Amino acid sequence: MELNLINNHIVMTVETDLGNKACVFDTGSPFTFFFDDVTEFSLDGKVFNVGQNPMTFMIRQFRHQIEEMIGTPIDGFIGVESIQNDGVIIDFINRQINFQADISPANNVIAMDNIHGLPIFDISINSTKLRAAFDSGAMYSFVSSTLTERLNLTSLNETMMDFNPMFGAFSVSLYSGEIMIGENNLGLQKIANGTAYDKSLQMLGIDAFIGIDTLKTSIVGISYNDKSFSVD
Repeated sequence: MELNLINNHIVMTVETDLGNKACVFDTGSPFTFFFDDVTEFSLDGKVFNVGQNPMTFMIRQFRHQIEEMIGTPIDGFIGVESIQNDGVIIDFINRQINFQADISPANNVIAMDNIHGLPIFDISINSTKLRAAFDSGAMYSFVSSTLTERLNLTSLNETMMDFNPMFGAFSVSLYSGEIMIGENNLGLQKIANGTAYDKSLQMLGIDAFIGIDTLKTSIVGISYNDKSFSVD
């Protein structure tokens, strides 16, 4: 399937029982939901039902703010419940996303756990080992505000606005640091930092999130069957 990268968000067109819908693919969302009453959708020919979940009503209230942040109208979010029995390859280079189980052609494969489908794995930032999650709904990578000095991050003297339905809109500072995932050195990357992120990190027991800006020139593979993650 073709993907569009809009303001560091993966946006793709999904076939549903109510026609084609523009959706964000979000590994940070356990559930798939639509802003209207879609009951069925398909990914690469596989058909899925849309169940009711407690987040749907709350997220619908923030449609305007979410679309404003992304910079384009969207109809919903594809969450990881749709791929937990399978996997996905996100080819940012060729702007393709393929939902499948086998990521074996990848070179840089590392062990992965998951929390409600959110991929969790080891990374390093400025040579310090951390536990991180891949959140394809995050524009930038970010770390706990308590780690700024320990990681020796370099301030970029920039801020950005972010939005979370749980916390609303908030401002964070941008830094840079060298990120490695497995043997793949991704070089200096922008890293967001702010206390607004800390609660999410603490709830999951991790140090960092890897976001789209860090991986947008890579090919990313997630296999729930093999419990593996890859970045080439």
